[in-house]
Amino acid sequence: MDSVPQDRQTPNDAARTVGVIAVHGVADQERGETCRALARLLIAQSAADGRYGPGEEDELTLRVARLKPGPQLERGAPLPQAPGRGPGRWTERWRQSVGSDFLRRDRVARGEPRPLGEAEGGLSAGAQFTDYLLDKAGQHGMDADTCGTPRIRLQRRRGAATTDVHIHEMYWADLSRLSGKLPNILTELFTLLFRLSTLGRDTVRTGAAGFPHSFAWRALAWLQTTLDWMYSRVLALLFLQLLMVALILVPLALLSPHTPLAHGLASVATGVGVGLWFGYRNRTPVCSTVRGVMAGTLVWLCPPALAVGLLWLAALSLLHDGWMKVCEQRFPMVQAVGRVLWGLSLATVLGAALAWAYEAGLHLDMWTHGALRLLELTLLLIVLWWGAAALLFPLWMLFSVPAARVGRAGDAQRTSARASVATGRLALVVSLGFFLVLSMAGWALLSGGVELAMGLRCYTPAIFRSGAAPVPADIFLAQRLENSTETFALVAVLLFALLAYVLVVVVPSVLAEFGRSARDVTDATDATDATDAGERLGRWLTAGYRRLEAILGVVAFIASVLVFVVGAMLVWYRFCPPPDWMQSFDLVANASREMLQGLVISAATATVAFSAVGRTLSRYAPGLRAPLDVVLDVDNHFREFPLRAIPRARIFTRFVALLRHMAAQGHDRIVIVAHSQGSVIAAEALRYLKERAADAAAKGRQDDVAELWHALAGKLWLVTAGCPLRQLYAARFPLLYDWVLAEHGGRIGPTAADVGVERWINVYATGDYVGRWLWSRPAQAGDAAPALVDEGQSGGHLYDAAADGVPFPATSAETDVCLGVGAHTHYFESHQALVARAVETAIGH
Repeated sequence: MDSVPQDRQTPNDAARTVGVIAVHGVADQERGETCRALARLLIAQSAADGRYGPGEEDELTLRVARLKPGPQLERGAPLPQAPGRGPGRWTERWRQSVGSDFLRRDRVARGEPRPLGEAEGGLSAGAQFTDYLLDKAGQHGMDADTCGTPRIRLQRRRGAATTDVHIHEMYWADLSRLSGKLPNILTELFTLLFRLSTLGRDTVRTGAAGFPHSFAWRALAWLQTTLDWMYSRVLALLFLQLLMVALILVPLALLSPHTPLAHGLASVATGVGVGLWFGYRNRTPVCSTVRGVMAGTLVWLCPPALAVGLLWLAALSLLHDGWMKVCEQRFPMVQAVGRVLWGLSLATVLGAALAWAYEAGLHLDMWTHGALRLLELTLLLIVLWWGAAALLFPLWMLFSVPAARVGRAGDAQRTSARASVATGRLALVVSLGFFLVLSMAGWALLSGGVELAMGLRCYTPAIFRSGAAPVPADIFLAQRLENSTETFALVAVLLFALLAYVLVVVVPSVLAEFGRSARDVTDATDATDATDAGERLGRWLTAGYRRLEAILGVVAFIASVLVFVVGAMLVWYRFCPPPDWMQSFDLVANASREMLQGLVISAATATVAFSAVGRTLSRYAPGLRAPLDVVLDVDNHFREFPLRAIPRARIFTRFVALLRHMAAQGHDRIVIVAHSQGSVIAAEALRYLKERAADAAAKGRQDDVAELWHALAGKLWLVTAGCPLRQLYAARFPLLYDWVLAEHGGRIGPTAADVGVERWINVYATGDYVGRWLWSRPAQAGDAAPALVDEGQSGGHLYDAAADGVPFPATSAETDVCLGVGAHTHYFESHQALVARAVETAIGH
């Protein structure tokens, strides 16, 4: 396609209408913000010739019909359906807890291994995953919906001809936004913590599906799955039992001197609760009141210590089970394992409490004794967990080495294998490490209050004992805290080193947000300086990302050694007397104690501050939670819950509804302008529609998606800004995004034909830590990492800003445009002349 001078017109220009879809990035946008920014950019950059006049803004309300999946029964087995009750449900939940249904759906009917993406039908692995999510959401009742779509109508003048430009916003932040309330933020933070490990597990399992004949990959997938299951379904719940111990100890210890008052309050609370429950269920006030009075009287007639303790355990059981139901929606089998552990905990508390009461009589202190016994049992189970992890972690690291070397050096298989292994390492080590740091800090924070509540009570340990004599309970708890957090310093230093490396890599990019940018270029000298600065910034970031896999390998190796040493030491300490040389670890224990004290004080202060002003900060300083929003968006792109509102299914359904509306308007061209995560949404949705339409055509099948695609054919142009498809998604999930790194005629990268558009223009800043170039040249002799270097040699080519109004060269259907110095934001600000040229080229070329 040749360049068209700006003053040339086509006969149909006067009748042209162009629809523009603006897709925002990180899901913390206000509705209409992106389309307004894009309209201001076009108007501001055409101020010299008045190409765009003032726009009119309104909002459309669209019906969002459920996007049905393709007939997947023709491509493989259907989505497994679990019965609502009985052992079959838990069998299915067990299977889902060790891997996504997506990874085994296409293998149920075949009964044989087969590389992912070779399922019958024409869909790639990524499109199959989208189809699977649509299927899953539909089977669990995702309903039709409506959405508001902001629209700005502009008129573009070129000589005597005019073109109507209608800018619509594809708004999806409400489907992926993080709540501003602190409890919701904390809940989502812990969800993301475990989801990170799950993403690593599924990436490794996907790699094993892509290399079905590799023993190293099968072993690595089993070890990654086992460690993820042990971590998220066992270790996490054992730490939850420690929290439940604190909830038993503190209230009952404080109520011990006031047993009669506690007994009376328990009787009244029971009567009121039972009455309200039956009143709500049966709506018979008289019968409900009678039942409430009977329940309260029964509690009053029971021995006070027994009644108060049992009622409190019952209340905690309801709280525990409710939380397990919430967790079960996100992580299958958590509820079953949690109920088993809590049942064991109740049996331990009851048995120890009744044994104490048999000797000393009924008193509330019987429950504190039972809780301390539960504490010992829980800590013993954690020691055994570390013993098992000490055996599995080194094996996991050992098998990851040959798995990363599958294929020949430099080929696509080796690249995919290395990237998948690196993702698995990153996910497991970072997720487990941060969980341990947060858990140790939480245990240290709780232990102070628990020790204070113990007062002058004594306790005779049964498991962690140094003699037969009773010891003060507060001293016993302090010893358990000290022994349980001795390795905190090692874990914290390892994570801090990894975090420090990432910060060193991205800090120059963050500083570039507030420094010199392409708009400051005023003459030839400035242009040269800006180009040099852009190249330096780009090369720095490229070098940092290039070494990330090696850094992750070192961190994973050190973590495996630490797990082995810590697990061996914990088991040795428990069952054998420690030798004298192990006293050298006292230095680590002392450092851990000092670091924990500082962390606890900081965490407590931050919690109080954010609890008081969290909503205000979230509203007026959203940048404080931007990193969490970014991680949440990526995670939501792969999430399979909540079942009736799977984020990707809802977002793609809304996007298709907007495309249907645009097609019905009869626009001559539809331009999609997307930033950051929005560019991933747009590219994947278009690719899914294209592949599904081609599959339907190949099989002669009627499909409403195919009809929509035929209506859009030949009209679509795509402009992306800060697109993370290559730098993030293809780098971390290579088998789902292999098309992004495919080679086409001496060029590596996706093609416009891959997503069904006529032309794809990608703009980026050299310091964009989320997404930069999409296309590069193949490997050549002498290149350090040629597949990671763009055609502009990392700094890219800074187009001549003085050539405003001239369309970009159209030597191919794909074009990378480097803006120079900058990072991930400000792409649509009014000074971005090159971005305006890219959009103007798509609209008017």
